[in-house]
This record gives sequence, structure tokens and C-alpha cells, in this order.
Amino acid sequence: MALTASKERTGPGMSRRAWLQAATAMAAIGLTPGWATAREALAYPELFVFRAPGSANTVIGLSVPSDHGRFAAATARIHAGAKTWSVDLTGAAVARFASDDRVRIFSGCGVMGGRFVDAVVLELDACRLDSTDTLDVWAEISGGEQPRRRLGNPIVAELVRCDRELAQIHRQISPADDRAILGPLATRIMAARARRLGIVSDPDAYARRLADAILPDVISFKPASPLGFSYAGQNGRHPAERTSEIVRTLLGGSSFSVANEQGAMPLDRFPYLISPADLS
Repeated sequence: MALTASKERTGPGMSRRAWLQAATAMAAIGLTPGWATAREALAYPELFVFRAPGSANTVIGLSVPSDHGRFAAATARIHAGAKTWSVDLTGAAVARFASDDRVRIFSGCGVMGGRFVDAVVLELDACRLDSTDTLDVWAEISGGEQPRRRLGNPIVAELVRCDRELAQIHRQISPADDRAILGPLATRIMAARARRLGIVSDPDAYARRLADAILPDVISFKPASPLGFSYAGQNGRHPAERTSEIVRTLLGGSSFSVANEQGAMPLDRFPYLISPADLS
């Protein structure tokens, strides 16, 4: 079932000058807006799933590069288990708040993971997810000036960024088909990389194990298990986590890095990202 954000409350627009003023405020507290200094490294959307501060609610955050309109006409679809929410991206022009069936929805601009982004944030009431359940979360963005993009595990995202053939296949399918269609090519790519770098004794076996762990391309979230995206395991993903370090290590010295990755904590209130007003 698809839900579109309703009961919108529209706030003031944000000009480029306002963005630059907010950037100055960010620099004063040690956060450098990545779009101003490393646009290429930050040209990719990101997906996060974590527990809301001070509650058992689940937060799903989708961040999209704030580059003034490239995704302004796009729609984000966030899938969590059997549920789907469709939310129009604002292109940093307005902020929208909505609620539907114990889910709070935000679409607007702010700072997430130490970067200026356009964001969609959902907060799912704890009663929607049993503590023993596993919630598989993924997202897709379509429309605007960009082809369809899928978001899930950041390890898969790095593989997709580095291989055009893999990226084309990834855009055309959904997680249910990942292991059968995406798996063989992803395994070959990871094995070749591991063999070239000489990081493991059996590159083929290593690549098969890693492919089994990261496919289908979703972020799995199980509230009853230890949370976090770490070397030991991946259960959810928090904006404060330095995910790129883990991705580089697991893929064996990949060149992927995120400039100005701050590991910044989100705010403790919905929508859990710093707004320009918070920086003023």
C-alpha cells in the first residue's frame, strides 16, 4: 500500500544565500558543508535506519544531495517490510510535515551526517514493529533529472558506484531479485578486487560470503539485537556512524571516502536533523 504525505504544513523557502549563511554557522561549530567542498563525493543519496532517541520508535532517514533542484521533481518511495510510503522531494524549497497510521513524515532540508541534504524522515511508532521482528528497509528515487536510484546497504552502493554494468542492472530490479540477478556479477567484482589487492587467501570464497551477507540490498533492522553498522555485523545504520571506513575495509581498500564525514549526532527530536534555524 502506498501512502502519500498529506496534511502538509509549508514553511519558507531557502535561497542559496541562506544556504551560505547556514554554511558559515556550520563552520563555526566544526561542520563543513560537503556540497561546497567535495560535490562529487557527496553526489549520492544515503539511507539510515535507527532507533529514535529516548524511545522505542524506529526512524528511517533518506538524504539526498542539496544541489538546488536536481531532485526537486522526484519522488522517494521508502519500503519497510510490506509497507511503502511515497513522498515528494522538496528540492530544499519547502518543509512538509505529515502523519498517517502512527507514522510521522518529514520532507525538507537540513543537516544529516554532517552534510547539507534534502531529506525524507519517517518515524514509525513502536507498536508497528514487534521487538522480535526484522524490518528490511530500502528506498528508491525516481523522476526529476535522474534515472531511478535504489538505496539500501552502503556496501552495495559502493559496488554500484564503481561498476557501470552493475549499476544498470541494479536500477532495473528490486531486492527480491538481487541474489539471483545481481549476485553473480557482484561476486565476480568483489573476488577480482580481493584478488588484485591480495587481501585474503581465497578471494572467491570471500566474495561469495560477502555477497550472501549484503544481498538483498536492504538495511535490516531488528530492535531486539545490538544496533549499529559495524565490522561485527550490520543492524540498522545511524548517521553518526563512520560507515565509509567499514565499507573500505570489507571491500579491501576501496578508494571510496566521504569528505568531511563528521559522525554528527542528529537532534533528539523529530525530524532528527539540524535545520537552518538551529544554526542561526
